[in-house]
Amino acid sequence: MKTVEMSVIAGDTAPKVMNPLRFAVFFDELVLQEWQARCLRALLERGRARLELVIVGQPAMEGAGSMPRPGRTLFPVFRRLFVHPTATRPVDPADLFATVPVVSLGSDADRPSGLRQPVAGEDPWKILEQDLDFILHFGSFPVPEVFLEAARYGVWEFHQGDDERYHAGPPGFWEIHDGEPVTGAVLRRRTGRPDERVVLKKGFFPTVDYSWAANMDRALLESASWPAEVCDDIRQDCISDVLAPPMRTTAPVRDLPNNRQTLRFVQKVSGNIAIRAGNRLFRRTEWNIGIVHQPVDRFLQQSGTGLKVDWLPALSDHGFVADPFGIEKDGRIHLFFEEYDRRLGKGVISHVELDGGAVVSPIRRVLDLPVHLSYPYVFEHDGRVYCLPETSEAREIALYQAVNFPHEWRKAAVLVDGIAAADATVFEFGGRWWLFCTDVDAGENLRLFIWHAPALFGPWRPHAANPVKTDIRSSRPAGRPFTRDGVLFRPAQDCSRTYGGGIKLNRVTRLTPGEFAEEAVTVIQPDPTGDYPDGIHTLSEAGGLTFVDGKRLVFRGMPRKQWVRRLTTAVRFIRRPRRPTAHQVGSVSLRPRGNPS
Repeated sequence: MKTVEMSVIAGDTAPKVMNPLRFAVFFDELVLQEWQARCLRALLERGRARLELVIVGQPAMEGAGSMPRPGRTLFPVFRRLFVHPTATRPVDPADLFATVPVVSLGSDADRPSGLRQPVAGEDPWKILEQDLDFILHFGSFPVPEVFLEAARYGVWEFHQGDDERYHAGPPGFWEIHDGEPVTGAVLRRRTGRPDERVVLKKGFFPTVDYSWAANMDRALLESASWPAEVCDDIRQDCISDVLAPPMRTTAPVRDLPNNRQTLRFVQKVSGNIAIRAGNRLFRRTEWNIGIVHQPVDRFLQQSGTGLKVDWLPALSDHGFVADPFGIEKDGRIHLFFEEYDRRLGKGVISHVELDGGAVVSPIRRVLDLPVHLSYPYVFEHDGRVYCLPETSEAREIALYQAVNFPHEWRKAAVLVDGIAAADATVFEFGGRWWLFCTDVDAGENLRLFIWHAPALFGPWRPHAANPVKTDIRSSRPAGRPFTRDGVLFRPAQDCSRTYGGGIKLNRVTRLTPGEFAEEAVTVIQPDPTGDYPDGIHTLSEAGGLTFVDGKRLVFRGMPRKQWVRRLTTAVRFIRRPRRPTAHQVGSVSLRPRGNPS
């Protein structure tokens, strides 16, 4: 949980800001990689921190560890020949370190030429007398214990992988080998024990199971900004996470892969590439809307194994419907949703009227803009009906008001400008208005951002701890938050295995302008034997009914002239992470809190 002390400015809240933090960076030997350079640039931007010192430890002896152990000869060959991530590409350190003193704990010959001599005299250990706020450790070997108390906020280092499951091992490898849907990363403060750490930042990214290099790139490059974000927290007096007591980890140590594991890995990646190309060539996604004749809090119950879903009739081959939101007016439920037309490549907001769960009106388009529209978050406030649709292509979060409900709408206000927000969700709780969304530019399914305001029309301020969460399993909003017994519950998309693969219902335990924390309560998954077995990503309630949407992958036919184009596209597509674009009976499944991940 993040905590930021707030000061009062013009009747609202804004965080206090301190001077730039002073830090040193520690290497085994001065070889700077691309992701490390990005990390340092983020720290130096906007006066967050000032680099005072570069420390070069004792490098490994030449030839040490170069001979692989028996039974483990394939892995280093495979890695050297076939794995070349952008993140680990060496870059010239001169631009960042040209004016920074470099202290070598080994021989003076270890210091690269052209870099400045240390200001601490001939004794390199005088660096302990520098007034440092933190030391950023990029080395592979443990930092000398004497440095653990040399900076005000300790020694920070990255751990590639979920430190509750993987301890050591090649970054991003075992997650693909083991079929894990997510790859973790941790920024932690070192303690004197190898099995203890203080977690400063932790995130989970979708595993790129068809490319080890791409999986490393995603985890390393996406987490490179974390030290800068922790500096922002500290400069706003948020030090509870940094100074928290250490926690122990019991994760097993994963060694370098043996020959059998390396061969299995290659086989697995090859199969994943084939599956990915096949899906791209032969399958397409269809969504549809379903109605559950139960209130939404029924999904909180952990004893049930399924709920009946009545699916609307599917649309034609040219499109689909998704993102249902309802509102009750005059005894009937008005259902708004995205209607996507593949021929146009964009969505519009459409509407039907329900009576007792039955559709009693034709589908009618009610909001059509030059940009793609989806996620029509409709609600009532002060006797007026509003809709907050997703308009990420317009780079604004715009509020629309019904002037002739339900068919005519006008833009009432732009709540937040300059952001490509995905699935913006607005609600009132605890005497304030809150707006949750993800940012397409920052990973549309990955990072959760919050804004808050004293009233619906603002002024809207960003949360002091933005982004408050980095987790592909539970960041992107998935429908309308709701309260039960004063407790706030937030539906969030689980996109770890596929876009819109499931929903996590999270209990929000802390929500203030400077704090946010939530915990998973229930996982909602599609019925694998139902008509829409491949995903669910919206949950909302109106009039005692709960509305969901379901995804299925279907085989598609195509004219012969499209085969060459699709085959060429598929070959290119498998080399980069996929970016998603948004009367039968089935069910949805509930899984208890026991293992929500």
